[in-house]
Amino acid sequence: EVDLAKFTDVNHLRARLKIYQTCYNCIRPYENLGGSTPAEVYMGNQPKGNAKLVAGWNGVLLGFFFPD
Repeated sequence: EVDLAKFTDVNHLRARLKIYQTCYNCIRPYENLGGSTPAEVYMGNQPKGNAKLVAGWNGVLLGFFFPD
């Protein structure tokens, strides 16, 4: 269940859902997938490192960093 009162507008909600989707599919490893993420399995790639959520300017800039 999503508490819509926590979002300032539809674009804010969409941005937060995109972050959740990216984390769920591209960052969070799954034991039943051999420690890979769904995106890695789908693309046939092996894990290359742990992604980190980074933010700047008090959350204005927000994204994921994939170190080598």
